[in-house]
Amino acid sequence: MQARPAPSPGPPSNPVKLRIESRHLRLDGALRRRIEHRVRLALGRHGARIERARVTLSPVCRDRPEGRKRCRIWVRLLEDASLVAEREATDLALATDRASWWMEHRLDRLR
Repeated sequence: MQARPAPSPGPPSNPVKLRIESRHLRLDGALRRRIEHRVRLALGRHGARIERARVTLSPVCRDRPEGRKRCRIWVRLLEDASLVAEREATDLALATDRASWWMEHRLDRLR
């Protein structure tokens, strides 16, 4: 009986340079990690094409930080182009999920 060859490790991982900014909102560590994880999942397949990315989290109305939240994802591509996805929701996790999905969709369409 012959031993099976070890599976190939796949393409080298190219982690995206990601910066998360919070304006007029407090983020605890767990929420920050969740947001980073969700955005990295959305951008991961396209990491080789992305120079850097920035996530900006803010309240829709600065005077009412307990109201709706906004997540804006800006991606700078190596092809000298930029993409933006922005979504609003009642909480940051939902706004991030929606903006991440939209950014992934836009990157898929650029192929």
